[in-house]
Amino acid sequence: MPLLLAGLKKYRALAEAARVTAATPGREEVVMLVDPYRVISEHRPEVALLIDGTEVARVGFDLRIAFGMCETAVAVRLGAIDSIDCEAGALAVDLSVPGGEKLLHGEAEYSVRREVRPPIMIPVDPRPECRP
Repeated sequence: MPLLLAGLKKYRALAEAARVTAATPGREEVVMLVDPYRVISEHRPEVALLIDGTEVARVGFDLRIAFGMCETAVAVRLGAIDSIDCEAGALAVDLSVPGGEKLLHGEAEYSVRREVRPPIMIPVDPRPECRP
């Protein structure tokens, strides 16, 4: 239920931004759609060592991939989503042997701002909600 309510709240903010920008050419509204989150994936691959087709040893590894995404927003102009903006994201990869000896570590950060062409129109009722 909290996820549904959060989605409705964000849609209302998006609809209001569409209504305001459609009525005021040249105005831009930024609406936050996705809050920061982090996804971690852990794997335990193994490599078999073969001599003349016979397995003589098996080496295990620990692989950890962490993906972090910062806030993601959209810019609304003239009642449509005009661009998507993610301030920064991060990706980290760690490869080690069981017991902790780290063999590899890599990190990358990135920012994304992409124009949406054609802009995505946001359907809204031109009349704001009336509350008694």
